[in-house]
Order: sequence, then structure tokens, then C-alpha cells
Amino acid sequence: MGSFLRYSLILCIVFSIGFCLTIGRLMNYDLSHIPGDLGDARLNNYFLEHSYQYFTGQIKNYWNAPMMYPDKNTLTYSDNHLGTVALYIIFRILNFDRETSFQLWIIVIFILNYFSTAFCFIKLKFNPILSAIGAYLFVFSFILVSRIFHAQLMSVFYIPWIFYFAILFFRTDQLRYLIFSIFFLELQFYCGFYMGLLSLVPLLFICLILGIRQLKLKYHVWLNQMLDLKILLSVFLIIAFILPLFIPYYLRAKETGYRSYQEVIPLLLSFRNFIMPPYDTLIWKKLEFFNVGVELNWEKELWVGAFLFILFFYYLFLRLNGRIKGFGLLSTFFFAILLSVLLFINWGNGFSFFELFRNVPGFSALKPVGRILIPLSFLSIWLSLVLVRHFFIKYRFKYYYYWLLLPVVILDHSLRDSFFIRASFSKVESQKEINELTYKVDSARARSKYIYHAMAYLTNVKSSASSIQIMAALAGQQRNLPTVNGYSSSCRLQFGQFWNNPDSTSLAKWLEFNMVDPKTVLIIH
Repeated sequence: MGSFLRYSLILCIVFSIGFCLTIGRLMNYDLSHIPGDLGDARLNNYFLEHSYQYFTGQIKNYWNAPMMYPDKNTLTYSDNHLGTVALYIIFRILNFDRETSFQLWIIVIFILNYFSTAFCFIKLKFNPILSAIGAYLFVFSFILVSRIFHAQLMSVFYIPWIFYFAILFFRTDQLRYLIFSIFFLELQFYCGFYMGLLSLVPLLFICLILGIRQLKLKYHVWLNQMLDLKILLSVFLIIAFILPLFIPYYLRAKETGYRSYQEVIPLLLSFRNFIMPPYDTLIWKKLEFFNVGVELNWEKELWVGAFLFILFFYYLFLRLNGRIKGFGLLSTFFFAILLSVLLFINWGNGFSFFELFRNVPGFSALKPVGRILIPLSFLSIWLSLVLVRHFFIKYRFKYYYYWLLLPVVILDHSLRDSFFIRASFSKVESQKEINELTYKVDSARARSKYIYHAMAYLTNVKSSASSIQIMAALAGQQRNLPTVNGYSSSCRLQFGQFWNNPDSTSLAKWLEFNMVDPKTVLIIH
């Protein structure tokens, strides 16, 4: 019990520090601010609220989120948060409002991220402080926090177990551990397609590297296990589990086509990107000149901080110097990370190995490929912790020296106040804006003798298109009224004009394309 309490205390202390320095500052500690921006954050809130309304019986069709009217199955344009929506629903049932439930959902996601990662490192026999530091690096570093604008990327608590069980499979030759790894990968897909697909990349390389080395010696062991009825049943269940999620997205891709490789080219990576820090880091601000002149640089800021960067190349030095021999766990991680990076590099004139890799089902949907940094960071942290532990043991450092690493890591990944100001918005102001539009909708419906099938908010205000569209979609959602307004990571080509410029001309063209009578749509200005 004493050991359990000591572990728990250390993990909770480090979590509290990380939470206060990141999520607490984003939400102003009093939940007055919402992390993200008025577009993507509120879009994720819209999808979560849509799921809440569906699972509580308020609406009948899950995949048909009532925006971009009259388009159907619009939820398949984006992530749906099925893997975590239960958390949001609990807060809504407890009578928290939509925005506060979204904030609490984010908080719980980070709790799960941290303690899931820490427990994984403990299972890997790291001491409690190294486990806590590893979890801090994965969850509270700017690698993840700087991407808070995309809440769909935040749920990463299954990623550690994807790799943990994959490595356990190759260590024990027990096929059930590979099935566990695939199961956690599927759970990650349910949390978000992007993180699922991007976690699959290094997993495939790990399996390729270790599989080639062990296939000749162990294929008969694996083959014999495959004939076991329990394993066969598990494989069947694994396939059946993912189909309800994959089929709707597959049908969407068949209907509207796959993303063109030309759209991906501007987001391919260069080696320069790995020394580009996110804006507003505390001690790496002078490196920001590397960001200047880089197209779409906010998606390519792949600097992982000095701690991970130095240890990665420290391993390379040990390898080249002959101090590390053979091909063990560290080598597997090193080459899996390296191959994953090289896959997305633009080698010139838009050529990348990813162009060929996109033939693997699902990967044609990827666009901001720099997000591969998130799952790769876990492998890099694992590699780094092994090196640190080996170094401390070799030179007989006392246990308390591990604590000195914590302030180094915190400083390495600290962000300035300016980041937290631009990476959040006022909850009250957002609610006020939506409620004012809802009031206009109520007034217009009360004055009219028609029964409308949908509403469309038209404006000449030169503002962010995404913030205007999702504000209107949320207002319609409050009144259970479908909206022409809406946006997502993709949409029908014909909707694009209305998305960029919601006026009467673009609305008329969209409704004409869909053969919708304009009289059935309530116009709000």
C-alpha cells in the first residue's frame, strides 16, 4: 500500500503541475474561456451535442447532422467522437450547459491521457517519477497542447497501449497481445480518425521491422495460434467491431471521391520543420525565424523540445559509436520513427513516399500529415526514458536526481501567456452571440405563417467564415431546426461558395443545385 500511495502522490503532483500550466491557463481556471477558436472548437462542440441529442432520443438520425442542409450524412465529413461522447453525455445529463460540458469533456480527456500514459510507463517498469515525466511530455508538452485548436486530436489515451501490446506480442509470441494492440487501435479510431490512421503508420513499421527479423524463426508458432478457435473468434470480433464506424465513411468516400494528392503536397514535410517551434514558446522563441516563409507553417511546427531532440540524436551517436550493438527495442523505435518521418517528406517537386502509401485504404483522407508527430512523440519518449534510466543506473545517480529532470522538461515545453490568450475564447461571449441569433430565429418564425424545413443565416460581415457558419449551425441546433450553414474538414464542392460567402446569391445556387424550394428555408440576416 505504501508503494501504491507513493506512486499515486507523485503522479498526481506532476499532473497538477501540468494541468495548471496548460489547461487551467486556457480555461482561466474558472471555466470562463474555451480552448481553441470560434470555428473548430465550436464545431467539435456541435458534434458532441448532436450525439447527445441522438442518444437521448431528441433526434432520430445519427449520421445526418442537420447542417449543410439538404446534404445528408454530414457527420461523415469529420470526426464524430464516438469513443468519448459518453463523457460529454454524462455532463449534459447532470444539467451542465453545452459549452461547460465541452470544457469538462476536455478536462476529463486530459486526465485520461495523462494517467493512461503514466500507467503504461509504470507497466514498463519505469520508476514513478520517470513515468510521471513521460506522461507529462506526452500530454502537457507543446507537442499536443499547441494543437488544442483541433479538439478532435486531443483524445490520445489509447495510443500508449497500441504500442505496448505490439511490443509485448513480439517479446512473448502470444498472438492475443497483437489482437489487444489492434483493439486499442480501433478504439483510437473511434476517438478520432486522424489519430487512428497516424498511429497505424509507426505500428506498421514496428511490425514490419520486428516481423521480418522474427518471421523465419517464429512463423510456425504464430500460425499454430491462428488455428485456435479463441484467436479466430477474436479476429472476427475485431473486424466486426470496426465495421459500423468504417462503412459510413467508406460510403461517403465512394459518393464524393477521395482527396486529391495535390491537396496534400503543400502540407508535406521538410527536415527544416523539425526545428520549427510552435509560436509563443517560452525559451525557443528565437527559433521562430525558421517558421518564416514556410507555407502553412502552423501545421509544420514539429520541434519537440531539446530534451527529446537531444536524446534522439544521443541514441544515434551511441549507435554509430558502437556503444549500442544489436537490434533491440531502442533500434526498433528509432527506425520506426525515422521511417514514419521519411514517409511524409517532400523530396522535391511534390514527390513523397506517401503518394504511394495513400493506396492503403483510408490514408487518402489524410491532409495535415505533420500531426504524425503526436503518436511518434510517444515512441520518442519511451526511447528517451530508457536512455535516461540506463545513464542514471550506469553512473549511479541517486533517486532524487530524477526529480531534477522535471523542471527541465517543464521549462523545455513552457508556453508564453500570449499563446493562452490566442488559443481560447470567452465562453460567455460565444453563448451570447449564439443566443442572439437564436432570438432572431424565434422572432422570424413567430412572425411567419410558413413552416420552414431549415434556416440559413446570411451576412455581409467580413469575418472568419468558419466562426459564422458554426455559430448559425449551433443556433439551429438549439431550436432543432436544420441549417444550410455548416462546415467541416470537407464538404461538397458546390457548398464551398456558400461556406466562403453566405449571401443570397450563393444560397440560391446551393438550393438550386439540390432542387430545394427557397420558400422552405427561413432566411435570417
